[in-house]
Amino acid sequence: MQCSADADNTFGPQHCNQFDFTLLFEQTVFQIAPCAILILMLPPRAFQLRRRKVKTLKDGAMAAKAIALVVLAGTQLALLIAWSSIPTLRTKASIPAAVLSFVAALSLLYLSSVEHMKSVCPSSTIGIYTLFSFLLDIPQVRTLWLRSNWRAIPVIFTVGMLAKTVVLYLETRNKQRSLLSPYRFYAPEVLASIYDRVVLWWLNPLFLQGYRSVISFDSLFSIDSKLSSGPNERIFNKFWSKREYLPSKSYFFAPY
Repeated sequence: MQCSADADNTFGPQHCNQFDFTLLFEQTVFQIAPCAILILMLPPRAFQLRRRKVKTLKDGAMAAKAIALVVLAGTQLALLIAWSSIPTLRTKASIPAAVLSFVAALSLLYLSSVEHMKSVCPSSTIGIYTLFSFLLDIPQVRTLWLRSNWRAIPVIFTVGMLAKTVVLYLETRNKQRSLLSPYRFYAPEVLASIYDRVVLWWLNPLFLQGYRSVISFDSLFSIDSKLSSGPNERIFNKFWSKREYLPSKSYFFAPY
């Protein structure tokens, strides 16, 4: 049988023609929670980035990210309007979820511009949010399409998911071509996205070079400045110079 709107307004799984989570549960746990976490993380991250220098050129990469995020924000606004116009089908969490999703999309639009200008690597915050938000949207879009009398809302929701995939692709791309010359020659590990570092994807050019020819010392990547021995040596000498030296003493142990 077809699930009613009252059944979707309960918190937990339901059994109609097949097992499924209720729409109230999905909108609360899978939509409101990630958006709230992103909005709470935005102020400290933005404050941290605002204190840094501009590291990128003005090119089309930033504009492409902005266009994709504007489309995403437009789909969230369309969902808010759609849920507001269908009071008999929405749940108690439909309007709050749509509002938070719209605010989260606007937050991503601001954070993306700051991250693009002030960071040498792709944004880990945006990359993690868009991936997990897309995965958590899958159960909800399935639930929406299973409602045979709903058409506009699942279509808009699906378009929003497609926009998230575009945002995820653009936000996890390497920004080396967009960087200013002092930052363009950083170690590949520093310029890689969080997913490239997790799966060691940034090492693929080195592996290909080793497959085609013999790897020499000059062909190796430059090391991350945080791993270089120079700064660590200076820090060590700074603390070592503050150490109080005691007069040396010789200790002799008498034989038994």
